[in-house]
Amino acid sequence: MPNPKLRPAVTTTLPSPVPASRRRRPTTAGGGGLVTCLFVVLGLIVGGLSTWAVLDRFAPTGRHVGVASWYGPGFYGRQTASGAVYTGADLTAAHRSLPFGTKVRVTNLDNGRRVVVVVDDRGPYARGRVIDLSPTAARRLGMLRDGLARVRVEVVGRAEKARA
Repeated sequence: MPNPKLRPAVTTTLPSPVPASRRRRPTTAGGGGLVTCLFVVLGLIVGGLSTWAVLDRFAPTGRHVGVASWYGPGFYGRQTASGAVYTGADLTAAHRSLPFGTKVRVTNLDNGRRVVVVVDDRGPYARGRVIDLSPTAARRLGMLRDGLARVRVEVVGRAEKARA
């Protein structure tokens, strides 16, 4: 049972001893200062290395085995995550984490057919899939009719940039 002689503390707001004109306002992101500059520089350094960090985490051997699928007509004419317009005619693929422009060799483990594709989109979003392929790549792997295939995905390099 609470003691009736004890009263709760009364809180009041006291005026600040520093006049409003001299108070420091909190800085926003990128507000300057040595610490902020150091964090920005560190972020740029790490950001530059992150592309290859993703490739290193892909698999210790640069290979990954799983199920591939393909995506087609419902996406024709749409912009991919990399900014390219999807036509389905190119040898392209969607991968969750590999950097755009990464070349990967996809091997169908059931028939041994192989194709090299360029990652230009994000996906697949279906559970248990490791890569989504364009219909052209799926046709070369012999999986167009079935829709799914067990594949091995190997990173082989970066796509060359088109010159204007």
